[in-house]
Amino acid sequence: MYFRKIFILTLFILFVPLMAMAEPVINIIDYPEEVVAGEDAQFTLKWNDIPENSKYILIVQLENWDIKPAVCIRKDITSYKARDTKKITLEIPPGTTLSPIKEGFRFVAAFLSRGKEWEETLCVAATPKDVNLRSKINIINFPAIVFPGEKAKVRVSWHDIPTDAGYMLIVQFENWDAKPPVVNYTEISDFKSSGSRTAEVKIPDEARSSSFISGYRFVAAFISAEKGWEDLFAADATSKVISIKK
Repeated sequence: MYFRKIFILTLFILFVPLMAMAEPVINIIDYPEEVVAGEDAQFTLKWNDIPENSKYILIVQLENWDIKPAVCIRKDITSYKARDTKKITLEIPPGTTLSPIKEGFRFVAAFLSRGKEWEETLCVAATPKDVNLRSKINIINFPAIVFPGEKAKVRVSWHDIPTDAGYMLIVQFENWDAKPPVVNYTEISDFKSSGSRTAEVKIPDEARSSSFISGYRFVAAFISAEKGWEDLFAADATSKVISIKK
């Protein structure tokens, strides 16, 4: 009997420190597999055993480091409970879709050091790279080869665009890597909230003398008629796969 008491006491002494030394953990328990640029994305986190009022902050982000330029949309949360289940809202900027790659994104959540950030990580969680990014405007058809001085036809579609907020639709042909840059656009102001249109964009005459014959792209966007690109509502862009035929 005496030995049994000693054994139970020993187990208790060993078990109590193990309970006190529970490791901090965070999990993403629910998230959307599609997000829309210009809107909020919501996902749910659950965490346990996080030191309250500590040197750590909770960061959440939508990211894709496999594309160029990389995309990382981050939000910092400085006040939290030691354990909680919380729905997080992350605002997706409308200009995110100017990247032609809209697949392979993921959500990440982590408790990081306030001073050292990722150099001192308390715990981290990430979803698979199965989140898709969607825009309220899409370029659905365009020519791969264009001719200087002529008009190129670009088919665009859109949905849920406010018609009373002073936006206009522009479809632009561009190459900012060329020296000097080559750019031209057409404006469309009469549109319904949802619809599609074939826009004609004149390919600049100066493209004929440019040393760049490839690396061009089309961009479609709803921008403010008053503030221009400073007030961007929705955008889409092709890859830089368009060539000039001289």
